[in-house]
Amino acid sequence: MKKRNDQNVIVKRAVLVFILMFLVLLAALAFFTRSIVMREQLKASYTAEATVANVEAQLNRYLAESELLKSIVESGYEISDSDFAALSKLMYDEDGIIKAVELAPNGVVRSVYPKASNADVLGLNMLRHPERKVEANLAKESGQYTIAGPFQLVQGGTGALLFDPIYTTGADGSQKYWGFSVLVLDWESFLDEIQINKLQDASYEYLIWKEGHNGERIVIAQGDRPVGPNTLEVACAVPNDTWYFEIRPATGWITPTATRTPSTPPSWKRPHGRHRPPTLPKRGSFLI
Repeated sequence: MKKRNDQNVIVKRAVLVFILMFLVLLAALAFFTRSIVMREQLKASYTAEATVANVEAQLNRYLAESELLKSIVESGYEISDSDFAALSKLMYDEDGIIKAVELAPNGVVRSVYPKASNADVLGLNMLRHPERKVEANLAKESGQYTIAGPFQLVQGGTGALLFDPIYTTGADGSQKYWGFSVLVLDWESFLDEIQINKLQDASYEYLIWKEGHNGERIVIAQGDRPVGPNTLEVACAVPNDTWYFEIRPATGWITPTATRTPSTPPSWKRPHGRHRPPTLPKRGSFLI
């Protein structure tokens, strides 16, 4: 009888040890899985932030092209139509990314290049136009360039506007708002130039969007495949706006490669062209 009791105790202890070991292994597996997910999400977050930073860096390259035009206005020199056309021609790129260059004193478009294909925008008041007034006024009040769009352009096609505010200095040293220099970009060509498709090549599903004036989503860029469930959303601050980056690996957060060595986020090839290197934004002005 005693021997049988001893056997029962041994069996119970063995079962208890087995259960405890099973629970420990289960907890270890859960911890390991969670660590993999966190690592993959950290990589995805870095990729999203690097992508938006790359977008802004390239936008700064284009703004550098218009710096001469802006500096002439700030010096108090009155730019004639012929001077504006000559300067804008120097800025115009052969890749077709810059669709138009505009000069808008007090927010009203007075000059545009090339004029033949963009004459419809002459006289347009950026500070009052329903689809442009929010970004235009933000740029005016903040002194920072602001991106409007992408949306349908008055002159046709889809594009984005870069409002770069211009201020002149009075005799007493005070700053006075003069107007804008405006770059109109072909947005799809711009995205091709910064090689945003590298995200898809790196097996990411992604959607970049921002909130419109009426609370609707404005899609900035997206992959060929719709994003699946359990996406990571990264909020990236750009001048006077916030872009939301939804991203996830195409095969989910737990993949066969995730249990091996971490993959390298997509590398960004510097676009070809004659653009000068940008002055990268200060950390405080572009929070990622």
